[in-house]
Amino acid sequence: MRLITFQQPYQTSTTAEAKLGEEAITPDGRAWKYVQCTSTTSAGAVLAPDPNAVHQGTLAAGTLTLTSNSSGQYVYLAYSTGGLTAGALEDGWVFFYIGTGEGGLFKVKTNSATVIELYPEYTQGILTATTSVDATTGAKFWCPFAVNPSVVTTQTTVVTGIAQVAFAANAYGWALIRGYGTVLGSSLVAGHGFGPGGATAGYALIATTGKGPYDQFFCGTVVLAANDASNQNFVLANLG
Repeated sequence: MRLITFQQPYQTSTTAEAKLGEEAITPDGRAWKYVQCTSTTSAGAVLAPDPNAVHQGTLAAGTLTLTSNSSGQYVYLAYSTGGLTAGALEDGWVFFYIGTGEGGLFKVKTNSATVIELYPEYTQGILTATTSVDATTGAKFWCPFAVNPSVVTTQTTVVTGIAQVAFAANAYGWALIRGYGTVLGSSLVAGHGFGPGGATAGYALIATTGKGPYDQFFCGTVVLAANDASNQNFVLANLG
């Protein structure tokens, strides 16, 4: 895992300076994940994968063709319908959810408007010349590192990290995943868990007694809650 300076998580850039999804630690032991925020984001916002169809969607059965590279590795998934945004799925995932190969999970290297290139390390021994990608096979694509502030009232969304600095739209930077930091949210309580789903996009919501992690995404524990709902809360993040 990469070691980054204390300052780096509080800086953003207009171009990627690390791989999306890469993890790093600062000298104080806190852990971070590299993301791209697709909209303007406040410091302290809970960040979840952008649900926009550019980054999440379905590749319909009957429009997929599997081909190999010059080394004979079956890494190209052609989508005859087209319309994909070039590069939007980089370092995301493709999941075969129906038909031949159902349950297969593959990591995306890059994509054009019509072809998704998969990392061969994830396909060897799984995708071969005999793999049938045909009218019965559908796939879903998902890029968890292109993020937005979490949506209101939705407690079960998957959370990627927590912004510790404001992001401009489409800026790149590091999001906190483990360790001490701050989060926006009203009515949080010290000693209680928290997750997404606050009354404002990106705001945290106190964990609900009796639900547990099966019914809400758990982000960590509140250390000290703010008196003013518009201010940050001191938390211990634990996003895995």
